[in-house]
Amino acid sequence: MEIGVTLFQRTHQGVSLTNAGKALYSDAKKMIEYSNLAIARAKSASYNDNNIIRMGKSLNTPCDVLINIWPKIRSIYPELKLSIISFENTTQSVNKMFENLGTEIDMYIGLFDSNVLAQRKCKGLRLSEEPLKIAVPYDHRLAQQEILSFQDLYGEKLMLVQRGRFLSYDRLRDEIEKAHPKIEIVDCETIKISVFNECENIHSAIVIIEPWKNIHPLFKTIPVNWEYSTPFGIVCSKKLSLHVEKFLHATKQIFKLGSSDYFE
Repeated sequence: MEIGVTLFQRTHQGVSLTNAGKALYSDAKKMIEYSNLAIARAKSASYNDNNIIRMGKSLNTPCDVLINIWPKIRSIYPELKLSIISFENTTQSVNKMFENLGTEIDMYIGLFDSNVLAQRKCKGLRLSEEPLKIAVPYDHRLAQQEILSFQDLYGEKLMLVQRGRFLSYDRLRDEIEKAHPKIEIVDCETIKISVFNECENIHSAIVIIEPWKNIHPLFKTIPVNWEYSTPFGIVCSKKLSLHVEKFLHATKQIFKLGSSDYFE
């Protein structure tokens, strides 16, 4: 189909999008996203089944841990069923997902803390406490090391999720700014493929957690000798349906979780 504008330009560096191409690409992504959401709504409505758990999934909200325990959950509550609903790691998609938490999506599995839960008015069940780690491209000078320190990062760029998103990231940022000014902090809005690509382009390290290590195959994840970690687990609406309560009850049994693992 011809639209009367040039979408691509060819240079010695290869093929890239023109401004018109970038605009069309951005709008097309939104249209696909809304289309996928509309399909998910339609499927959800057609099920008419109160036993379906609708699990949100994106690159940085992987549900591998759920897949691993799903047979055990079904052994406790065999009537439960599972539907995976994907969403993109864009601010607009994430905001939409939280707006519909408990209606179109029951829960997702990811990083959370009291700040996130308060802002989004939801609750969390901690499955693990994940240390903050460093990921670097495999050709980075730090990729040969098995464990890092603050001093190893001197003279390096370090990408951090912007302030105000996660408490652990903010505390780490505070220490770097106060005690380790030789580390150059680069802000990013969220964790997604394009951010890893940017890290590779500017030869930057990035702070992640272990469940995110497979987002980009050309990065190595390395532990760091610091005391920063964050809760990782199930995030859901404060208003729980019966089937979600069953799911959480089974999960608590399987992981042997206590009251201290509930966050509201």
